Amino acid sequence: MSKTRTGASGMRPRIAFTLIELLVVIAIIAILAAILFPVFAQARQKARQTACLSNCKQIATGVMMYLQDYDETFHDTNNYVDSTGATVSSFGPVPAANGLGARTTINAYTYWPWYYAPYIKSGDVFDCPATNAGATNVTSTNWNNQDNYGYNYDGLTRDVGTPARALAELDRPADVFVIFDSGDPDPVSGTNNMTNLLEALDLNLNCGSNQFSNGYNDLAALRHMGRSNMVFADGHAKSIDYKKLLERYGDNVAPWMIAWSDCPTAGCTPLANEPLVGAGKCFDPTLLKF
Repeated sequence: MSKTRTGASGMRPRIAFTLIELLVVIAIIAILAAILFPVFAQARQKARQTACLSNCKQIATGVMMYLQDYDETFHDTNNYVDSTGATVSSFGPVPAANGLGARTTINAYTYWPWYYAPYIKSGDVFDCPATNAGATNVTSTNWNNQDNYGYNYDGLTRDVGTPARALAELDRPADVFVIFDSGDPDPVSGTNNMTNLLEALDLNLNCGSNQFSNGYNDLAALRHMGRSNMVFADGHAKSIDYKKLLERYGDNVAPWMIAWSDCPTAGCTPLANEPLVGAGKCFDPTLLKF
C-alpha cells in the first residue's frame, strides 16, 4: 500500500510505492510479457505465411501463362538451340530483366525463375518473406536462387535427354507439386530417393549436411509453423503439412511424378512406415521448433 508522508514544514504530502508493490507490478508485467510475446511471434509468422502464399499464387499464375504459350509443356532446356545452331543444356549470358539480375548462364533446374519472371515482372515474388535469404538471391548479378522456393525439376522438366512433361501427361494435375518452399532450388536433382529429397528440402535434421543443433531453421521447407506453401500443376496454391509434402506412392505418379530409386515396383512405403522419417530418424517432426 502506498504511504502518505507529511513534512515537518507542512509541505504537500508525497505519494510513493513500497518495494513490495514495485515487485508485484514487475511480476505482473513479466507474466503478461510471457503470455503475449509468443502470441505476437505466431502472429508475425502467420503474416509471413500469408505473404508467402500470395507469392505462390502469383508464381502459379505465371506458370499457367507459360504453359499456355508453350503447348502446355513445362520448361525445358534439354534441347535448347543457341544462336550458332548448337544444341546445349544451358545458355547465357542473360541480361537483367523482369525483376531478375543478370546471369552468365541459365539452366532449367537451378535458375527456373527465369522462365516465369516475364509473366510476373517482379523478382521480389521469388523471395519468401520467412527466410533470411533476401530478394538479392534473384535480383543480384549471377543470382543463386538458394533458400527460397524450389521447383519439381525431376518430376516435370526431368533430366537431359528426357522431354519435359506436358499437362496432358498428368492424371491429377491438382495433386502434382510444381513450386514450393524449399532449401535448394531444384529438389530432386540427382539420385531420386528420400535421403536426397530431405536434403534438398533442408529437412535432413539428423543426417547429412543439414543437421541443426536446435532442430528447425528458417530455410527449411516447413518454415511456416510446420507447413509448406505449394503451387500445384492446375494453378492453385495452398499450405500443406509434412505428411503431404513427403508423400510418395510410386514412380511417375502424383504428387512428385518422380522415378524413385528407393521405391519398390508396387509403390513406395507409406510415410507412416518410412525408415527415414520419425522420432530420432533423419527427419524427426518433433524437432520442428517455432
